[in-house]
Amino acid sequence: MNLLIFFKNIIQIVLSPVNGWKDIEKEDIPVETSIQRGLYPLMAVMLLTVFIRPLYGIMDFNLITLLQIALGQFIALFASLYISKSVMEHFLPTYNSSGENDPIAVGNVATYGTGVMTLIQIIENILPVELTVIQLLPAFAAVCIWKSGKYLDIEREGEIQFMLIAIAALILPVIIINFFMHFLIE
Repeated sequence: MNLLIFFKNIIQIVLSPVNGWKDIEKEDIPVETSIQRGLYPLMAVMLLTVFIRPLYGIMDFNLITLLQIALGQFIALFASLYISKSVMEHFLPTYNSSGENDPIAVGNVATYGTGVMTLIQIIENILPVELTVIQLLPAFAAVCIWKSGKYLDIEREGEIQFMLIAIAALILPVIIINFFMHFLIE
């Protein structure tokens, strides 16, 4: 497992969420390996993309401000990963058919969901203009997470509750932390 395999899996989840989750299930890669060799390097790439903004003239090259932005984005994604893992491990047994968690599946959904959010952050960082459409991409991440329901063995009746929990645990922390960091920096 390396960054390229992790990135390939994220792209597959984005392009075809159902097939992407099936492929991740077949690969059977330990969650820790996915995090250490896939997600963290992708987050490092995201941190580097913050320094592209001054090249476009969007903002002045102020090293301290850029480091604060990069640190804020990293904290948001890092917190989201572990908040989502904890929340899903706690609440998902209620909604899956066996009544028990598959810790590997829960870890993979949290890891790859955070990976999708990291990819969205990279796109936002490298675009030369601020687009409202980019602010709506987390809704697409919600669709990718929704399609992980079969992978997590979520019963049909519990899909809506699962989605609300997944959005609250995985997407909202990133948005809220980035929102507060934006006001702290400016």
